[in-house]
Amino acid sequence: MQLDMWNTVVPPRRDDDRAKKAKRTSRPSIDARFAAFTQTNPHVMVEMLRLARAHLVAGAKRIGAKALWEELRQSLRVQKLGDWKLDNSFTALAARRLIELEPALASVIEIRRRKS
Repeated sequence: MQLDMWNTVVPPRRDDDRAKKAKRTSRPSIDARFAAFTQTNPHVMVEMLRLARAHLVAGAKRIGAKALWEELRQSLRVQKLGDWKLDNSFTALAARRLIELEPALASVIEIRRRKS
C-alpha cells in the first residue's frame, strides 16, 4: 500500500504504547510526589527560602523560580547533603511553597495559573 498526503492511514496502537500510558496513569500526582519529597527532605525548602531571602535582601526585583532551583541544586551539591536529586518537575510547586512560607516573595516571584 502506498501512502500519500491525501490518503493517510493511522497505524494501529502498539502494545508498548498502552503499557506506557498505563504506567503514566498509575503514577502518583506531582503534588503527592512533591509532598513526599519535601517531607523526607525538609532541608531543601529551608535552603531555598534562605537563597530567596538573600536575593530579596540584595534588592532583587524579580526572582526566577527555575534560576533559584538551579542555584539551590548547586548549593546543595557543594554542601553534599545526601544522595538525591532535585526533580525539575517540582520547580513551580517549590515556588508556590516559598510564597506560602514567605508572603513577601509574592512580589518578586511570578506564579502562573496551573493547567491542571
